Amino acid sequence: MDLRQLRSFAAICESGSMNAAARRVRCAQPSLSAQVKQLESELGVELLRRQPRGVVPTAAGSRLYEMAVDILGRVEHTREAMQGWAGVLSGTVAAGIIPTLSKGVLPRVLPAFADEFPRVDLRIVEAYSGTLVEAVLADELDFAIVIKPRKDSSLMSRKLFTDRLVVISGRASGFKPEQAVVLGKVAPLNLVIPSTRHSLRELIERLIDRGELAVARTMEIDGLYGTLQFLRNSRWSALLPLTTIADELDDPRLSMSPIRAPVTTFDYYAIHQVRRPLSAAAELLIARLVAILNEPGAFPRRAARAR
Repeated sequence: MDLRQLRSFAAICESGSMNAAARRVRCAQPSLSAQVKQLESELGVELLRRQPRGVVPTAAGSRLYEMAVDILGRVEHTREAMQGWAGVLSGTVAAGIIPTLSKGVLPRVLPAFADEFPRVDLRIVEAYSGTLVEAVLADELDFAIVIKPRKDSSLMSRKLFTDRLVVISGRASGFKPEQAVVLGKVAPLNLVIPSTRHSLRELIERLIDRGELAVARTMEIDGLYGTLQFLRNSRWSALLPLTTIADELDDPRLSMSPIRAPVTTFDYYAIHQVRRPLSAAAELLIARLVAILNEPGAFPRRAARAR
């Protein structure tokens, strides 16, 4: 029994599918099946039971999974402890960041972090929550910051920050800058919405379905830069996180309207694999991001008042 077998077995238990697990650990499905058979032969017990919709661990398999997660976690802790033995933060951090944070928050953190810790190599991936979750599960990222984490026993998640949506519009739309609005009392909007890959799409559709947001027309634009450029030159509006557009509040072509009702808050979460504890460098990067999010002076005063 070796670590490779334990990682493969854990991936099978977490995904419930041999094919999905094979993709996650990047090996052929027959090779994965062979690893399981070797484990079962060595341990003398049946570990997995095939069902019409996938595979499930037996009682023995469930116990082995618990022990495998513990062993793999200890291995990661040991590696991090040895890397930090010299007292200098080092290593590689692969982080996934949703677009709503990569624009308004990440640039305030990365320059100082890179200068302060020259032995930490950073790899930043910007993508939507669903894509980042899959990348974390596939061991492509150490952690990701997402809006709505998927319920998965193999993922550890913790809440970092609560943000709120605001209405951002072109000045020609008629909205008075910084005047709070009740969405249910606003005339039907020409609304720019993100694609279904974006977690904010679900929140916006929920407001529409409940009759708390009236829409005349919608336009799907899958990108923050494109959305803002379109708004600057139109009468259209969008619902965007305040932290994302804080730097745009002084743009005379845009108007920001805080939402008085209904409540439009949502939470950011940091996620990582249970069996892959975060390194000291990764934890510090997350802490720096959270510090910026919670620092009143980090964003323009008008954004702070809008909160």
